Amino acid sequence: MSVVFFVAVFPLSEDGSEKRWQTSVTGRKYQDSSRLWGWYSNFEDAERTVLENHTDLFELFYTHTVIEAVTEGVGAIATVKQWFRAIWIENGSQLRIEHCEPPPFAHGIVNFTL
Repeated sequence: MSVVFFVAVFPLSEDGSEKRWQTSVTGRKYQDSSRLWGWYSNFEDAERTVLENHTDLFELFYTHTVIEAVTEGVGAIATVKQWFRAIWIENGSQLRIEHCEPPPFAHGIVNFTL
């Protein structure tokens, strides 16, 4: 069975416990959503995309990224391969991306990208 590596991005709170909250123009509170950014046939290309911030992956908005390995088929269970965290320096003029442990909101959850 073939494996695909999905890259997803998340806008998380400072402590990583939940997705950030926003307020709509009508005053309604909502949580920011995650986004599937792309997929690759191998982990190395997916990781390079994240670490080099290809296509402005973090957009001065997303704080975390996960790469999951998913086998082909219906109802596949993804395997988390690696989490990353974006650290903005000097009011967003510079970005450092590092490997990290899964953020608290992600504990016990799989299939972020499906």
